[in-house]
Amino acid sequence: MARIKAGRSLAGRRSQVNGEAFENLFRSALLWRGVQVIRFPSGAKWTRGKLLPVPTPFDWILVDSYGSVALIDTKTTAGDRFGFAQVVPHQLRDLFEAHTRGAIAGYVIWFRESDRVAFFDAGQLHALKPRQSLGPDDAMAGRVVPRAHLSPEIVFPPFIPAVGPSPIASD
Repeated sequence: MARIKAGRSLAGRRSQVNGEAFENLFRSALLWRGVQVIRFPSGAKWTRGKLLPVPTPFDWILVDSYGSVALIDTKTTAGDRFGFAQVVPHQLRDLFEAHTRGAIAGYVIWFRESDRVAFFDAGQLHALKPRQSLGPDDAMAGRVVPRAHLSPEIVFPPFIPAVGPSPIASD
């Protein structure tokens, strides 16, 4: 029994290290490309003399150079599938509410088996049913890249400047 617990604790620590490494890469890649990155700190509260963790709605608020805002949670998975059971209900609730109001909101997931990173908006995550999963090939076009090419474009659609005369009449 002790050996099983030790194995789980080692696997949990390995997963935590992978998650922290991916978050550092994600943050660096976006900062380098001019995106403002705001990280939610881990939440905690004092209850009866103990410090207990409090769930946070998501990991990141991102603002690109055009003023677009995205609400993102980063995830990693050892394989090439991210299952329904891995979606955190309170995060999905908050991200989906923002998504239905027109915000860019969802998960950026590192699939370690294929070493690819994909963005799934909260609408895709909300449509996921028990025993279903998402893989990098399920991401919308342009929303999956090799980890080495991580860039803001997987979250923010490319900015297309207006062409032609201004819609605002001038005198």
